[in-house]
Amino acid sequence: MKFNQPTDYGLFITAISWEYALWIRAYALGWFLINDAVKIWTYRLLRRERVA
Repeated sequence: MKFNQPTDYGLFITAISWEYALWIRAYALGWFLINDAVKIWTYRLLRRERVA
């Protein structure tokens, strides 16, 4: 078994394609934007109700 070769990504880890990696990043960015919008809306609601 050869380790520390340029094509090794880790023990028991299979490499993924660049396309798949970009889809994962896009998915994470999309949810980041949605969660941030919900957070901002919640903070505004709490300030308006004088809770925070």
